[in-house]
Amino acid sequence: YVGRYLTKVPGGLDKDITREEAQIIFDAGLRFFPIYQTNGTKEEYFTEAQGTADAYAAIKAAQKLGIPNNTIIYFAVDFDSDDGDITNYVIPYFAKIHEVMKESNYKTGIYATRNTCTRVSKKGYACSSFVSNLSSGYSGNLGFTMPTNWAFDQFGWVDIGEGDAAISIDKDGF
Repeated sequence: YVGRYLTKVPGGLDKDITREEAQIIFDAGLRFFPIYQTNGTKEEYFTEAQGTADAYAAIKAAQKLGIPNNTIIYFAVDFDSDDGDITNYVIPYFAKIHEVMKESNYKTGIYATRNTCTRVSKKGYACSSFVSNLSSGYSGNLGFTMPTNWAFDQFGWVDIGEGDAAISIDKDGF
């Protein structure tokens, strides 16, 4: 499996996949899962309007890259959301994502802590979870079981290469 960002990530990091890279992945017979994140590191980001905008942006990016129909796009909640944050911010955000995505050729996934993934998925707003267990100190992972729909479990990373060619690669169970 190869997980890659559909667009640039916070801080302008150049982690987004190109159409050529996507084609190389498909041609090699590898499985691919796209991640959508342009921010999402604070609760204030997660509004209904932002959920609508993010869903449309993810669909547009996926279509531009030639991502096959029925692919699950994982939308990132990249902070330690507590129950209040999930109720007041994350669930309304995902309700709007789900509303837009169900009219597209793509499916909605979530990248977040165990608790956040479970609560959003139980509402029916995500069909699959990519669990951020690498963030072991997050309260949303402590004492919570894995969501029943988990597909990926981020638990570590490795550094490959040296100098300017060095990159970090996440280790994920599936």
